[in-house]
Amino acid sequence: MFLPLHKRPDWRNPPLVTLALILVLVAVHAVAQKNDREFENTAYRYYFTSGLAMQEIPAYIRFLRQRGLQERAEKLVAAIKLDRKRGLYGAFQLMQGDGRFLEALTASRIITPQNPNYAQWQAQRTRFEDLLSHSLAWRLGLKPYDVKPLALVTHIFLHADYWHLGVNLLFLFMFGFTLEYLIGRFKLLLLFLLAGVLSGAAYVLLEPESARWGIGASGAIGGLAGAYAIVFGMRKINLFYTLVFYFDRIRLPAIVLLPIWLAYELIDFVVLKNSINNIAHMAGLISGAFMGMAFKSGEKLDTDYLDAEQKQREYHRAVGRARQYLSNMEFTLAHEQLLELNQQYPDDREILHLLFGLSKLDEFATEIHRWAETIFRLDGNDPLTSRFVHSVFMEYLKIVGKLTHIGVDTRLRLLRRLAGIDALDSAETVLNEITSDRDMAAQVPTCLLVVINAAEKRGHRERAARLREQLLSHFPDSEEARLLGNMKQPV
Repeated sequence: MFLPLHKRPDWRNPPLVTLALILVLVAVHAVAQKNDREFENTAYRYYFTSGLAMQEIPAYIRFLRQRGLQERAEKLVAAIKLDRKRGLYGAFQLMQGDGRFLEALTASRIITPQNPNYAQWQAQRTRFEDLLSHSLAWRLGLKPYDVKPLALVTHIFLHADYWHLGVNLLFLFMFGFTLEYLIGRFKLLLLFLLAGVLSGAAYVLLEPESARWGIGASGAIGGLAGAYAIVFGMRKINLFYTLVFYFDRIRLPAIVLLPIWLAYELIDFVVLKNSINNIAHMAGLISGAFMGMAFKSGEKLDTDYLDAEQKQREYHRAVGRARQYLSNMEFTLAHEQLLELNQQYPDDREILHLLFGLSKLDEFATEIHRWAETIFRLDGNDPLTSRFVHSVFMEYLKIVGKLTHIGVDTRLRLLRRLAGIDALDSAETVLNEITSDRDMAAQVPTCLLVVINAAEKRGHRERAARLREQLLSHFPDSEEARLLGNMKQPV
């Protein structure tokens, strides 16, 4: 078994469709199918206690002989002689999976109206099927010999037991959430349903005489696995695998998984002959692979989610090199590395802080205004960014002394940020710079009002009163003065 361990889900952007499918599958099995096993056992008990078995099983053995399946018929006879109860049940299971026989049986071609026990048999058969129809798995499962179009969809959501469900949910989650980030929610749902329908259709086409109930999301999940292998292509992924009792992890290109999975299903089908529906699994894998090709050749896939981890590793390596250059006092190399990083991550605080630090050196002194302004213009009002901007502002002011090299708009943004984080001394320093700049005379009333409001909000009444007086006396006709005049002054 190979299980991809590529990445964890991003719970800030949860894979809603994958989670919804999981919830639906769990709800169907836990609620709608809650009593399926009990209903089926009740029907089977009736089958053997009513005498129905003693009419149909001998008829089935004769049917096999008539079809030339002598060896199979004799094995059933031998099994019944060896252990009557177990042998009859084994014959019953084989009969229940033989669509050709059941079709002839229900059409009254096996036990005919000429049979003296026909009326009794028909009543018992009707009763048996009525009891069995209480099972959702039997009613809505996919039976190729008597296929109903709706069953091509409904069989996907039914499961035999919690083990069957649990294994499918594990693979649904592992493939589903990654594909959902890559191809989008709607396409994931389409892929799941279409692969499920196509895998069911393949089962109907390749085993048209089967009466085994096809249930489970395995074909649909096989579609996800096939698409996963194609979409990831040559991208290497981490895989957990088991070989008998050996467990390990390996890193391989995702595309390698497709032939491995197909070979596993083929061996299981041809050699091991397990009871699982390998045809549906293989059809799901193949249909999913083709849909994966369609997705890959269509709109550009959102690979940011896949590339994030690799980009993060590359980022840390590059920043680590820059820091190593700084430690070795190789400032030119550090500067080149950081400039390159700044092109990729223009708003990264760590890179900007290192570049600002380098600009304190005479060699790069001409850049100090550039990096200070870049930092002052950072977006985001989170505490970390605001504290970073304030810290750089204090350093810049100590070195340069004034804000004359900083743009008008940047000074206004800086003032609002500092006022907003209760750095009112620094905010008033910026305010004084703006007030003394003739080119910014028109912005002074607005800036005064910003600091006044911040001071009042934080209880700095003396500062607020002083700046209020400044606004009203120097700009009495301004809109800001009018607004301030209409505001109730704090007591």
